[in-house]
Amino acid sequence: MTGIFDTQGALTVSQDHKFLYVTNFGSNDITAFAVGGEGVLNFIGRYPSNGTTPLSATVYKNWLYVLNNGSPANITGFLRNDDGSLTELGSTQPLSAPNVNPVEVSFDNQGRCWWLPKLPQTILTHLR
Repeated sequence: MTGIFDTQGALTVSQDHKFLYVTNFGSNDITAFAVGGEGVLNFIGRYPSNGTTPLSATVYKNWLYVLNNGSPANITGFLRNDDGSLTELGSTQPLSAPNVNPVEVSFDNQGRCWWLPKLPQTILTHLR
């Protein structure tokens, strides 16, 4: 797939491997699944991404952040509840510049959130 849907993080698994989160750019939401025995997926729910064209999600502890590539592009934070469901944190932030064409959001091992633009741009932005 090419164009605005270039992404590396459309699927993300919680650190304990109990939950799978999927960004849905066609419906502008995130789907949550519980990962059962033998990898069986059990639907938990769908949650608005608080933007358009969600391309990437990342998990760190009890947080999930989603990168929306719509206009304007933004990153929205969620609390991951014990059952895998999501509660919006009210922390939607616009990206640092217009028309950056973001492709991925990720946490580093210290819990800092970063987003990456589509290459050949070389901007790497620290969010929190």
